[in-house]
Amino acid sequence: MEQSWRTARRLAQLEDFRFHDLRHTFASYMAMSGASLRAIAEVLGHRKLQNTMNYSHLLQSHVTSVVEHMTRPFLTPEDKGVDTDVQP
Repeated sequence: MEQSWRTARRLAQLEDFRFHDLRHTFASYMAMSGASLRAIAEVLGHRKLQNTMNYSHLLQSHVTSVVEHMTRPFLTPEDKGVDTDVQP
């Protein structure tokens, strides 16, 4: 397996990348796909959610998108500072 991993890294031109790093990527993709920390912990075999939190890293663009999605239903144009009575 080690030889196959080295070959795959060489072909992908990845120098500083460990097989273990794929666990972090997997956990992050699960989190950004909406999986709960409990579900991610189960798949990774973690007993403590803190370990799972150390593995799952969210992209800033994902966090921004989630916040925008959450606020959209609650903020009307008036709440956003938009004057809806303006005549063209």
